[in-house]
Amino acid sequence: VTSDEAHAYVIIHENSIDIPTTTSSQLLREQGFSLSTALKRKTWNDIKDTLTPIEQAIVEGLKEKTGYDISTLELPLVFAEEQLAQLQKRKEMSSQKGQTAQNLLDEVFVQIRNELSMIYPIFNNPYGANHGSIFIAQPQIFQSAKNAMLKHPEYEHFKELFLKRDEAIEEENQWERLETKWKRIQYLLETKLLEEQLATAPLESVKQKYQSLKECEAASFF
Repeated sequence: VTSDEAHAYVIIHENSIDIPTTTSSQLLREQGFSLSTALKRKTWNDIKDTLTPIEQAIVEGLKEKTGYDISTLELPLVFAEEQLAQLQKRKEMSSQKGQTAQNLLDEVFVQIRNELSMIYPIFNNPYGANHGSIFIAQPQIFQSAKNAMLKHPEYEHFKELFLKRDEAIEEENQWERLETKWKRIQYLLETKLLEEQLATAPLESVKQKYQSLKECEAASFF
């Protein structure tokens, strides 16, 4: 297994929000090259022949994860940036839905707690009235308080809001996972454009270092 192969596997399959990087790709970004609007509009035909077999495998793997085949897109980097902008808006909408549900959930929770705590002080003190933290309320007190909570007229509403809040959180997480995949596509495409800039720059020592790093990353661990 080479470093490149392990790196590609992580890019495709890891669901964290991190963008996996390599030493060589970081070296490119340290040169201060600028990615102009014109450069970002490179077509797929301009990029495809510069991809290594490992990078081609990454493109193929992320096609399944995103539902898009970037090899069919005329301007893949522009499209990736547009997708990221849309996903950011969807995340914000899901976050707002979740926060709205959470606020309502908190209100109903406080209402239930305040009304029941007048009869069952355990809702304010889980160890029972006039008890310290080393004392535990009797089981029957817990059971009675629980039954009262389940019968409260707002409890079903509370459960509905709880589910809506969780659904919104999961929806936001799904958008974030998809956003991460698109960011990895964006990173790969930008790396190819930065490679092109290095090739035409008068930085011979950097070019040699970059080539050495690429050879190291393509080598087997064993």
